[in-house]
Amino acid sequence: MTVTENTSGLALRHRGRVIPLSDGTHMVGRGNDCSIRIPSVTVSRHHLILEVHGETARVTDLGSRNGTWLNRERLKPNESRELKLYDHIYLPAEDLCLVRPGDDPGAYTGQSHPTASGSSPTGPSHGVDLQPGGARRRFTAALIDMAIFLVMSCLLAMPLILEFPNLPVNGSLFDRLATVAGNQPWIHLLIVTAGVWIFLWMLYFVIGWGMLGATPGQAIMGLRVVDHRQRYPIGAARALLRLVAYSIGSLPFMAGHFLVIGRSDKRALHDMLAGTRVIRRPPPTPHAPEPEEPTSALEPVSAPRISGQRPAADPDGGASQSPGPAVRS
Repeated sequence: MTVTENTSGLALRHRGRVIPLSDGTHMVGRGNDCSIRIPSVTVSRHHLILEVHGETARVTDLGSRNGTWLNRERLKPNESRELKLYDHIYLPAEDLCLVRPGDDPGAYTGQSHPTASGSSPTGPSHGVDLQPGGARRRFTAALIDMAIFLVMSCLLAMPLILEFPNLPVNGSLFDRLATVAGNQPWIHLLIVTAGVWIFLWMLYFVIGWGMLGATPGQAIMGLRVVDHRQRYPIGAARALLRLVAYSIGSLPFMAGHFLVIGRSDKRALHDMLAGTRVIRRPPPTPHAPEPEEPTSALEPVSAPRISGQRPAADPDGGASQSPGPAVRS
């Protein structure tokens, strides 16, 4: 890895922070020897290489396990591609954007060409408006997460079902409950299973919100959880706070969750308590075609005249005159 001390005019925006890039070669990955380290389980130890020379940059995928996307196109292993300003490099659950060092680190953009949104590509305010996740999309994501966790819970409860004590054939309901309560090994197994279930419940959401930016259900529905500064992932501490508020908002009758229906920002009770938002993840947008420059700024390019065609009308009302043959005096 070779990195020079000369600072270039380029930087990377990642998770709400801007990383200035110096001229030279930068290794990106989760390895400790990487100059740009991304400690994520979905990123390879040596994922890609960035080559920066002044105002130009190139990206090369190093045969990573989960792949690298440049805007909407996936790079082939060891393929090198030139980057343009505000291009997006998508890694699994990670988003790198090529920006200027002076750009606003809190701005989020989901477009590779900022002029498509009508803003200037040279200023810091080039982000697109964040669209909140709608109620239907959020509830569908919650149902997907509950279905995934239900399957996990059924697998976890299998030892309890197999070891369930034999109940007496005759007797009242209290006699049967006393038989279950008197089986100490099964009660101990129930306590351990309940503890593991609670741990998995916390782990599922803390990893999803705090480390990956979204749970599997939210990722399927194209949602992302960001904090009050539009950064993601929100971190384990804020994710745990959101989970506690999420559980409080579920009582009674999911009342805290139904706030998303009546609010314009679609924030539930746990979002307001934890200082988070659920947004729709903007899809990668390809470059907008750049307009072709005229051959001369002083002489406009006119269409060739076809033989037998009438001259085009002049904007002032007359017909455009073509220069005639020179007349000798």
